[in-house]
This record gives sequence, C-alpha cells and structure tokens, in this order.
Amino acid sequence: MTLKRRNPPYAGTEVDPHKSKVQIENLLRKYGVEGVQWSEIWSQNVVEMKFPLEDEKHRPVLVRLRPPPFSVKRKTWNAEKGHYEMVDAPNWAQSYRLLYNYLKTKLEAVAFGLRDVEEEFLADILVRGPDGREATVKELVDQQIDAGQIRPMLPGGAEPTVARKHGEVVDADYTVGGRA
Repeated sequence: MTLKRRNPPYAGTEVDPHKSKVQIENLLRKYGVEGVQWSEIWSQNVVEMKFPLEDEKHRPVLVRLRPPPFSVKRKTWNAEKGHYEMVDAPNWAQSYRLLYNYLKTKLEAVAFGLRDVEEEFLADILVRGPDGREATVKELVDQQIDAGQIRPMLPGGAEPTVARKHGEVVDADYTVGGRA
C-alpha cells in the first residue's frame, strides 16, 4: 500500500533555515550526540547531515540524513526580460523544519525506550558496501533487490515471480501460497 501524498508540512514556516539548523545541532547535543557534519550544495539543491550515535551495545554508528528539497513558486525580477516572473525556488526553511521535527521524534523514541537506535535509524546508517563505497543500509538493500540478490516479501507471503520493465513502470506477477 502506498501512503497518500498530502500537502507537504511546514510550507508556511517563518523559521529561518539557519535558525532551524542551530536548533537541530542543539537538539543533537541535548541527546548526547558529540558532533554533526553538514554538507550544503545550494546550486544542486542538496543538504546532507551526518552524526555519530552509539547503539545499545555501545557500537558506534554514523547516520546520514538528506531532507527533501522542497520548492515554492516565487515572484522574482528577471533583469534580462525587464519584468517579474514566477519561478520555482528552493524552500530551505521548510526542508530544515521537517528535518528538525523528524529528528526530534526519532531521538525521543530512542531516549525514552520506545525504539532502539537500529530500529529507528537503520535505513540511514552508513556502511561500506561490498564494492568499498559508502552507502546507507537502505541504499545497499535497494541495490540488492534491483540486482535480484534478495527479494522483498509481500503481504500474505506472496513473492514476485516475473518482472518486466516498461519505461518507468514495472509489471510483476505474484504467487500466493503456490497459486498465481
């Protein structure tokens, strides 16, 4: 089941992205995180943060998060054309606000015993793949599924039996309990 898309949250936030960034760093410090590394490439709409955590067995793990690059229609002056026009511009305030609230919820869940570090951050933990490249656990699993090395389980024990790509659409036949 695919979740229904809704209007993205925090679109109307008035909190400056730099203020949200400071709040994220303070939040991490509050929960004992020793440091954070930011990479921001504005021209490519990429923001990335990494921070270390310790799991319940005191093993160090490195978490990488990349908030989605939201955009908003804005009226801006086009000097070449000599008039205003509407453009899609990044809404970093929205992206950073989402990241702050996402992290706050995850850190609280771990700190108060609802989940452990691996349960809450597994998809975002950085590991070294078989080829030596850095990737998140999710990225490695996705690569293995795409290569046919592992298969996802489907509801009712169904397994994909045939997959054909047609452009961006994948057709699959499923077998449930030995019946197609």
